[in-house]
Amino acid sequence: MKNSNVILDKLVENISSDNILYNINEYVPNKQYDVVLVKCLSSSNDNEEKLDRTKYVMGNHGIAYVLVPTAVLFSKNFKRNREYIVNEFQIKGVITLKTSVFDFSSIPLSLILLENNKSNEATWFTSASSIQEVINLVTSNDHTKHSHNIYHTNSVNKSNLMPEFYNGERQKIDNILNAYETKTLNDIAELFNGKSVPKDELGGIEGDFSYLRARNIVDGKIVATDYVKSEHAVKYAKQILLPGDILISKFFGEKRIAQVLEDDCPAIASPAFIVVRALEIPEDYLFKYINSRAGKNIFHKQLEMIERGTTITSINLRDIKGLKIPIFDNATMFEMINIDKLDNKELSNLVDYIDVHVIGSKAEQIVIDMFLSSGWNKNDILTEDNIFKLGNTNGYLPDIVLKNDNEVLATVEIKVSTRTVPRDLEKTLDKIRQYQKLPVFIFTNLNKFDLYLIRENRKVTFDTAPSKTQLLDVIESGGYKL
Repeated sequence: MKNSNVILDKLVENISSDNILYNINEYVPNKQYDVVLVKCLSSSNDNEEKLDRTKYVMGNHGIAYVLVPTAVLFSKNFKRNREYIVNEFQIKGVITLKTSVFDFSSIPLSLILLENNKSNEATWFTSASSIQEVINLVTSNDHTKHSHNIYHTNSVNKSNLMPEFYNGERQKIDNILNAYETKTLNDIAELFNGKSVPKDELGGIEGDFSYLRARNIVDGKIVATDYVKSEHAVKYAKQILLPGDILISKFFGEKRIAQVLEDDCPAIASPAFIVVRALEIPEDYLFKYINSRAGKNIFHKQLEMIERGTTITSINLRDIKGLKIPIFDNATMFEMINIDKLDNKELSNLVDYIDVHVIGSKAEQIVIDMFLSSGWNKNDILTEDNIFKLGNTNGYLPDIVLKNDNEVLATVEIKVSTRTVPRDLEKTLDKIRQYQKLPVFIFTNLNKFDLYLIRENRKVTFDTAPSKTQLLDVIESGGYKL
């Protein structure tokens, strides 16, 4: 690949070793190398041959820098390569390279760091926006100043080596859903792809079958612009939509989801959509769940996790069929559908109901798992079962306490429903401000983590649970996120 050596060449300039194999095809038999540079940019079979050779020439404490197309990290075409890597090596780190920066390559690339000896060390996953960032990640163990999120795991999944797969979202969602009865979409609905209609079969008049593309979903509503000539409609009988059908854009980055209403019919779905037709549950419940805040915390993120592709990502029918949906008793689902008709004392709104019943009861364990995924030791995470007092005061019992050995670094407060957050948050902060020995108070609603530095009167926000190193760094910097 044109100029693909530039990353490995720059790395070599910053690696202090005299025992480097620059080209895997030019190894000396029976010689072992401390550093091996490998480009696996061909077919799966060719890549496997190079990986096998890499294993053979690496010394006991050797490391290999393997440049691969990003598709190797997740595509089924490279499944054997991933299995070989996970089985035969210790993966030190994975870096996906942002294509907007690396203009020397026509396809997205990633760098995998492989060690010869298996160990109990966690594998880290991240992205890089410049060659200098790659060099910093490779040559230093201090990643606190890296501009992209870094995720750690001790359990690498052979099906996916993408950083986003290890960001804690999957574990968080599994923890939520495991507490409730769930069914896959395939168990409760019929799902099918839309179909392409040639241009010469379009041109019908209003009243004929409308032809729905992604652009016809505007603010969650269907706005028809093109129509299929009536004499051709029979060809697309499978794709004819019914009231209550849910349209989900395959290119989910567009976040286009809509429910087909009676006024939208007759209509035909294009290949831009996967159609979900509820069968075993009320169709309105499924749509309201998908569009509630809980649905966005769960279902929308499930869709993001099954997106495939590098330059253009999309979801496919096979993967979406396996997504889990929480199922309640019929009476509860009926209440959710008729939310606007309920007395406020019974059920204030759908968002609060699902937040409390689907997410709330597992919130503490979810947050703990997020901290563990960020690299915290479980012994440094205390729950409210371990009473923590602020000095001689009483009345404040945090959800979680974070420690560094015997030193308390932060207390964590979790609020899933944001209705009472401003009042409760201020009350808690007022208590904590009276006790200046506590460095940080952390508030989270599972979507973000706000770090309040008590002594500095400053707030820093993280998208996910900060690692211990990140927390210590924020404390040391006086509240500036480096």
